[in-house]
Amino acid sequence: MTGTVTDATGKPVEGALVQVNSHEMHPLPDIAVHSLPDGHYSWPSLEPGKYQFTALKDGKTGPAVEVTIDGPTTADLRLP
Repeated sequence: MTGTVTDATGKPVEGALVQVNSHEMHPLPDIAVHSLPDGHYSWPSLEPGKYQFTALKDGKTGPAVEVTIDGPTTADLRLP
């Protein structure tokens, strides 16, 4: 699972925390993933299923993006 975190103007966001949640998959890996200087993030080894990804930084939380993982998947996240 990979993607890019951007701000409302489309600029990459460095250091955003990318969280994952799932109502289907329990337990989830206890891993903290942060975006790189170019906004890119990578979440390792998620089992196939439905997940919700959210980016957080400086007290701002972006909307959750629901993703079905069944192979290599990309989800871009946006902060307000």
